[in-house]
Amino acid sequence: MTSRRSTVFALVSAAALVGAACTSAPHMKTDFDLKADLSKARTFAVDDGRLFSKSVSPDKSRQEIASQFKDAVTRQLAAKGLTPSTDHPDVLVTFIAGADNPTQVESLGAAGTHFVADGHFKSAWNSWWIFKHPEGTFLIDVVDPSTKALLYRAYAEADVEGAGGKALLEKSVAKAFEEFPPKV
Repeated sequence: MTSRRSTVFALVSAAALVGAACTSAPHMKTDFDLKADLSKARTFAVDDGRLFSKSVSPDKSRQEIASQFKDAVTRQLAAKGLTPSTDHPDVLVTFIAGADNPTQVESLGAAGTHFVADGHFKSAWNSWWIFKHPEGTFLIDVVDPSTKALLYRAYAEADVEGAGGKALLEKSVAKAFEEFPPKV
């Protein structure tokens, strides 16, 4: 049961992290090549990308997440007027996404500090708070397929606690392409 619960948690976290979906707004950054006129791009292709997570199984879960991500990117670029093409696309979109569940350890303060626990004061000598919070990061690159030059990049990171899966992934990818193509 623990293995199944871990796999489900990892799948939800990874799906959310791919879009950097979270309970608070993701920290989104974009950058682009000032010399590239992306408004002239008419066609695109999305590659399979790469997913990194210590807790997502390498089989179906990763394929599902990658497919959801590719679909979200395709919808966003199509909404911008670009057409998917595998035959000499104007731009190639790739992504890297990862999830982790880092452990954070905090001291409760100087020796002799007191705090209330279960309605009683207790000494904080050698007391620590240890907690985990899922966090995710994604990077979307739009490159020139012939030169491999980076034309546009969206980077997001966020806590993915209580993430909403596919809907939040879609929302986050939409945010990544909000200013695409950039106005030079």
